Amino acid sequence: MVDLVRRLAERQWRQVAWRILLVAVPVAALSWRPEVDPDPDRWGYFQLALLVAYVQAGDVDAAINVLDDARATNPRAEVSAAVLAPGSIHDLLTAAVSRRWAITPQDPASALAQAHLARVVPETHALAGRLLDVATRTLPDSPMAWRERGGWWLGRQHEDPSARRHALEAYSRAPDDPSARITLALLTSNSRLLDVRPMTRPERLRLARAVIAAQRPRSTGARFVSEAKVPAVR
Repeated sequence: MVDLVRRLAERQWRQVAWRILLVAVPVAALSWRPEVDPDPDRWGYFQLALLVAYVQAGDVDAAINVLDDARATNPRAEVSAAVLAPGSIHDLLTAAVSRRWAITPQDPASALAQAHLARVVPETHALAGRLLDVATRTLPDSPMAWRERGGWWLGRQHEDPSARRHALEAYSRAPDDPSARITLALLTSNSRLLDVRPMTRPERLRLARAVIAAQRPRSTGARFVSEAKVPAVR
């Protein structure tokens, strides 16, 4: 900068132009062809911290939503690994779910609420599938039931290659559910789906916007949403 100011003062325009080009060319090249993100899963650590914070605050539902978002962002993200593997995070979430399960009515009318809890713990994931079958038969058009089905499929990504596609189909059948729209937006990298009504927990929505802003659009998901014509939530 000192050299550039001196050249300007001396009106050495050719030297000034040459120095500007030395900076402008690489900047333009990097802007046009950005480098690959060296740590693409850094958002997983934020999602993991948010999940733990919600569990410690006693908000199991919000923690489950963040788990779904993390699995939609990256099937092998930090949150997924922490929940699946034995350890403090797995034990923390399991204990919170168990406490909530103890006060949830154990009857057919509560099958959806039971499945909501059971599907996030690996040991009860199969039970959640059976409960969701009951809930789907009882409430075939319920956005909440399809949201839970989508979350259940996201939990099977480690063992079923088609799980992500099934999750996308399920979430696309719950466009009127604001929570489902956030997870669907992360599945498809479609930020337009994040135009939802104000939420009690805005942290999750802000984090989803940041995650999508850092992602490159996935053409398959974007095309699926375009064909599904998901309506806006009012």
